[in-house]
Amino acid sequence: METSFNILIAGDVFPVSGNNDLFAEGNINALFGEKVISLFRKADYSVCNTEGCITDHPDPISKAGPSVTAGTETLRAFTELGVDAVTVGNTHLMDGGINGYQEYTKALEERNIEYFGCGQDLDHMKTHLVLDKAGIRVILYNVTEFFFNTASADSPGAHVYDETPVLEELRELKRKCDHLVVLYHGGAESTFYNTPLIRTRFHRMADAGADILISQHTHAIGEEEHYHGSHLIYGQGNFCFNLAKKSNQYLQYGMLLSFTFTKDSYELKRHVVRRTDVGCIYDDAQDLSGLWQRSELHDQLLKGDKEAERIFLHANSDVSRRFTERLLMGFYGSQTIPEYTEKQLQIILMMLQSDEFHEMAVRYFSDRLSSVKREDSI
Repeated sequence: METSFNILIAGDVFPVSGNNDLFAEGNINALFGEKVISLFRKADYSVCNTEGCITDHPDPISKAGPSVTAGTETLRAFTELGVDAVTVGNTHLMDGGINGYQEYTKALEERNIEYFGCGQDLDHMKTHLVLDKAGIRVILYNVTEFFFNTASADSPGAHVYDETPVLEELRELKRKCDHLVVLYHGGAESTFYNTPLIRTRFHRMADAGADILISQHTHAIGEEEHYHGSHLIYGQGNFCFNLAKKSNQYLQYGMLLSFTFTKDSYELKRHVVRRTDVGCIYDDAQDLSGLWQRSELHDQLLKGDKEAERIFLHANSDVSRRFTERLLMGFYGSQTIPEYTEKQLQIILMMLQSDEFHEMAVRYFSDRLSSVKREDSI
């Protein structure tokens, strides 16, 4: 019988106010139920994404959007479940500040939970894990989009996507393993469809040697693609991340991905989990019809089908509208979004699209924010 290596990959998980006590107690039965626990027990190795910073002494960074932190006692649920490793290269890693980061990584080390996707500084990034079983070598690689999480020459942060060095590293790693799996944290949240940017990045990483690419962060099950021998999964959905108090069509379901690797091939089993009030459970329906329909639509899109292109453009435009309206409502402090002239819209697009103006705008607003902080502290 051929030797195999089973690796279970879960999506975003993090304790929140509604289940923090259950995580701290290690009450995995209440959080996940028997069938989900059984999948972790059967796996040779398991990994999930911790969507936040686990620390008892958070020093929240200055940022827009939610600051996601939880106490170190909540790691008890991870150890009870048998989680072997966590990806920390995500958009909320630095929510607890530098001290929070240091406490987080120390707490993981004390509990023998491996972690990757981060570094003490830019020159000391732990981008991947090398896993071996009976001559089968699998490398798990974690990278994220930028969002208040980047490291510097003298401060820690997440492993942020920078195309040239990422592709060079993937080419090098592929020469050292049988299977290269990329866990990418990024994309448009709350949509079933990937975006042209994510699709381009996935294709380039696949061309560089990645055999399997999985995007997390979107909090929704997306679609899949087979590209030049690589398997691309656009949107795994949440594992257990109930930050939003109410569920919706995007947040209701996620997938646990069970890969059984042999030396030359692998088998994938998808296990649908359904959100509950406090966690998630195995969904007995195991309905993946939406995934298959979107995947077929994605194939048609790549073949130039105009109707598929229209559906993808509509989905991307819809999520862009929702996010932009939310941004502008926060910016203007009201439910009314002002009307812009054609000239004003052209200027805004120039600031966003031009590398030069985009860089200058980021620098300007960063400097202004630092100035405001200094004034407030006086």
